[in-house]
Amino acid sequence: MYIVLAAISYLGFGCTKNDTSFKVFYYQDNKTYNVNLDKKSMEEVYNLFKELAYNTDDMLKLIVTSSRIEELKKKESLIEVVFNDFIYFDSKVFGKIKAKKVLIPLSGDFIGSGTSSMITIFYAENNYSSGPLRNSKGLPLVEKIKNIIKSKVQ
Repeated sequence: MYIVLAAISYLGFGCTKNDTSFKVFYYQDNKTYNVNLDKKSMEEVYNLFKELAYNTDDMLKLIVTSSRIEELKKKESLIEVVFNDFIYFDSKVFGKIKAKKVLIPLSGDFIGSGTSSMITIFYAENNYSSGPLRNSKGLPLVEKIKNIIKSKVQ
């Protein structure tokens, strides 16, 4: 029974991890908020992120520099998740991707509006890398994450 569950867990979508605890930062109006999530909210955000990452279906051909990330943090609304340990998140198109942190824009050019449900996931092992991922139908999941995060911002 345990072997079957382990196999299902391995083959299913999600994140392979050692430690799934993380810190969340919310950026808005050139301010940084440290978001304290309770265990239930942390699990919700983690599970929503796994689904969001799994359904990525495009990779941008974009050079990502630290100055570009800093500019986004100053000008846009963003959620940044910094994991305590590296995770390997699964994408059904791109396979396993190693990351220590992810950045999800909530405003600007990297998120859909109107009829577009597109979202972008920047990911990093150390520094954010080129080739951020896109999920063409991820906006509803990002909205759920945003609502959880914003309810905890002080």
